[in-house]
Amino acid sequence: MLLNQAQNKLADAEELIDDEMSEENYQKALHLLEQASVDAQLAGARAETAKAKQAVEEINRNIESLRQRMNGSQ
Repeated sequence: MLLNQAQNKLADAEELIDDEMSEENYQKALHLLEQASVDAQLAGARAETAKAKQAVEEINRNIESLRQRMNGSQ
């Protein structure tokens, strides 16, 4: 559940970044990335399988990638 929430928030943030990068979209995307990061960390702490942990690591890499894109477009 938390992993899906993190993935959904990440996808929503990416859509905002790919759309017009207004200050409002930037702030919304940043907020979504923070929420996704917390969800992913919690999912990672609760993960019992290697596959789930890999999915959390992938989400964290994608979050960092989007943050870098956002910082480069300011």
